[in-house]
Amino acid sequence: MTPRVDNGSPHDDQLRARFEALRRADHGGVPDLDALFARPRARIHRPLVRAAWLAAAAITVALVGLKVLTRGTLGRGGSVMPPNTPSIVTWQSPTASLLDTPEQSLLRTVPTLRSSLLQSVPLPSLVTRHPGA
Repeated sequence: MTPRVDNGSPHDDQLRARFEALRRADHGGVPDLDALFARPRARIHRPLVRAAWLAAAAITVALVGLKVLTRGTLGRGGSVMPPNTPSIVTWQSPTASLLDTPEQSLLRTVPTLRSSLLQSVPLPSLVTRHPGA
């Protein structure tokens, strides 16, 4: 609640009285919380809901049983995969060719600390010639 500022205006007193009357009217229609929790709960029996749940459970059990009987491989260690399915060992990705790059040999070699970039350059090109020499 905000602190009251008294300006001494008669309109402020009238507004305060009206809001107070509205608060009392709002609180008058609210039941007592203890009485609300103390009264017994009404249980609604719905036989149709229970029957629907039982029917759904029976249908589910029947469908699972039918599936087990028609498959015949449950618990026998039978293969679940169809016979024409390719093995994971022989499978090739459809985008594997995108990974082939032009200079793939350079990317596959790992340089060492003792290797030099100058090993592939011929020696005469390393010699600098002075014009006066």
